Amino acid sequence: MKTVTTTGQDPETTVYMRDANGKVLAIYNNIDTEDKWTFKLNEWFVYGSQSHGRFSTVKPYDLTFNFPLNTDSIFIRSLRFKEYELKDHLGNVRVVIDDVKRRNSFSLFDFSANPIAVNNFYPFGMMQEGRSVNTSGYRYGFNGMEMDNEVNGTGNSYDFVARMYDPRVGRFYSIDPLMSKYPSMSPYVGFADNPVLFVDPDGREFYVNNLGQFTDEQIKNPDDKTVYMLNEKGKYESITTITKNGSYVYDVSKIMMNIFKVNAEKAQKIQGDYIDYKDYVQTDAVWDYKGRNDMIFILGYDKENKVNNDTRFEFSIAINGVKTSRKNLTSSDFGNIHGGFVGNQAGFADIDLFLGAGIAEMYKDSNPFEFDLTIDQVDSFIYSYPPYGDEKRDFEMNNYGIGLSRQWSKEHGIDTKENFPVIKSIMDNFKL
Repeated sequence: MKTVTTTGQDPETTVYMRDANGKVLAIYNNIDTEDKWTFKLNEWFVYGSQSHGRFSTVKPYDLTFNFPLNTDSIFIRSLRFKEYELKDHLGNVRVVIDDVKRRNSFSLFDFSANPIAVNNFYPFGMMQEGRSVNTSGYRYGFNGMEMDNEVNGTGNSYDFVARMYDPRVGRFYSIDPLMSKYPSMSPYVGFADNPVLFVDPDGREFYVNNLGQFTDEQIKNPDDKTVYMLNEKGKYESITTITKNGSYVYDVSKIMMNIFKVNAEKAQKIQGDYIDYKDYVQTDAVWDYKGRNDMIFILGYDKENKVNNDTRFEFSIAINGVKTSRKNLTSSDFGNIHGGFVGNQAGFADIDLFLGAGIAEMYKDSNPFEFDLTIDQVDSFIYSYPPYGDEKRDFEMNNYGIGLSRQWSKEHGIDTKENFPVIKSIMDNFKL
C-alpha cells in the first residue's frame, strides 16, 4: 500500500493486490475524505507466465441485451483501455501498445499496432532523453518493474519489491537482505554490475543460466531459496513452488534437457573408457550434481552429512515423442538418472553400469586404496540379481536414465553401440 499526500488535497492511497508469489493482480485507489474511504478498481493485469499488460479502470466491454433479442440489443467494446507490453530479452518493457488497430491503407487486412509508449534505456535502466515517449502514463519499464515517480521524477526510481532502485547510478537505496551471500560485492550494487547479462527479479537474488548453474558458490540461504532460470527466450522465470509445509519444489524440466544435450556429446567421446567415465561421475566429480556447490541440486542435499533434505525436484519432458515425468525427486535421484543417461551415451552395457554403481555403493565408506572383492560377495545374491549391490531406488533411477538415453539416441539418430560388458566379464572370470 502506498499513500501520497499533495499539499492542499486529500491523501490518495494506492493498494496493491498480489498473489502468493508477489505478482500484482490488481490496483485500487481511494481518496481519503473526512467521512469515508472509497476504494475504486483502477487497473488489473494480463498474465501468462509473466506480466503482459493491463486493463484500465473502465470496463473494456459493455453488453446490453433486449429480450427477445432484436436489433436494439447492443454490444459495445470500448477501446484504448487495454495495454500490452513488448519486452526485450532482459524483461525490459521497450514498447507498449493498446488495442487499437491502425489502418495502413484502404485494404481491409492491412493494419499496424498503435504504440503508446516507447522506452530506450541506458544499461543500468536510466531513460535515454529524447528517445523515450510515454503518452499513457504506463508505469512499468526497466526489468519490467514499476516506476515510483512521485519523489525523484519519471523513471528515476523503481520498486523491486524487496527494495527501491535508482537507475541513474545503478544502485539500490538500501542494503541487500542477502548480502552475506555475496561478500565480494557492495550490498547496494545491482545486477552484479553486469545489467546486460543479469536481472534482479525482486531486489534480492539472481540465478542465471539454463543448466542450473548459480553465479555464486555460496548459494545456501535459509530465508529464501526461490530460483529464477534464464529460459530459451532470454527471460527469467521462477521455477519454484513452495508446498503447504514450507518445502521447496523446483521444476528442472528445461535444465534437465539442456544438461542432457551438453553431456550427451561429452559422453559419446568417452566410448567405453570406464576410467574416464568413473572420473566424471564419482563423488565430488563434475557430474556428481548433488554435491556441486554451484548448481541447483545442492539445495536438496546436505553435503556435510551426506543426506538429502526435504527439497524436491520434478520434471516433465518429451524425448523422441515419448512424454515422461517424475515428481518428488531428491538430488540423489537426479544424479542417478543422469548417471544412467550418460553411461548409456558413453556406450557401456547396462550390466556394467549396474555393477559399477553396486560396487560403489558397497564400498562408499571404505578406503579406496583398500578396495577388494571377496569370493563370497562375487558369488552372492548381491552380484547375481538386481539391484546388484546398489540401493533399490538408486538402481531404479539409474535404469530409468538408461531408458531416457535410448529414446534420446533414437530422436537424434545416434548409434550408441554397447561395448562388451567388461566388469561383468572380469567378475565372471574371478568367480571361476
